[in-house]
Amino acid sequence: MKKFLKMTALCGLAVLMSGCFKYRVHLDVAKDGSITGYNETLLKDSVLSIGGTDSDEAVQSMIDEQKKQYPDSQFTVLQEGEGEDLFKGYRMTNIPTKGYNVKVEKNTVTVTVELTDSQDELSDLISESGQKATVDQLKEQGVEATLSITMPQKIESANLGTVEGRTVTVDLLSDFTENELVVVSKASNLSGILLYTGIGILVLVGVWFLIKGRSKKA
Repeated sequence: MKKFLKMTALCGLAVLMSGCFKYRVHLDVAKDGSITGYNETLLKDSVLSIGGTDSDEAVQSMIDEQKKQYPDSQFTVLQEGEGEDLFKGYRMTNIPTKGYNVKVEKNTVTVTVELTDSQDELSDLISESGQKATVDQLKEQGVEATLSITMPQKIESANLGTVEGRTVTVDLLSDFTENELVVVSKASNLSGILLYTGIGILVLVGVWFLIKGRSKKA
């Protein structure tokens, strides 16, 4: 998350309120507890081109700097929107996942993500920028910072965020009452379903033989 906070500084004091950046982290958790994922960093084209800089060259410079720190990661150029709402940036895959705790027990997978440091650093950055804006005002202007996690099975519980199917999404700009995100996914009890299905089939077969035997006697 520290990379995201440093990236916001590129917006500058004069444009922090203009909804100049979007940052998204997405993680895919496998049944064995392994994690793969990516993050996306986008800035407004008008911000990237401040001072006559070519926005595409600015994005490439951002990528080159990240490659120095994360040589094993892969980068793809991104572009969203159009006109005044044109954003340019990149997607970084094969991201470091050391900050996430995954616990696997039988058919249950639990992921824990510490959020305190990210929130504190974001608050400090906004304060140090000299802006009087609140987080709500930044969000109204289009500033975006999210973390989404897709679990290997149906999500049974998540103490933060919005759950849709196997994915939970947390707005990192929101005020949390919890210091960490805890997501629990649990596999359906297929053995029970198969047992009842098997019993049902046996009953149908028994009824069929009973009917067939009566028809022969008739």
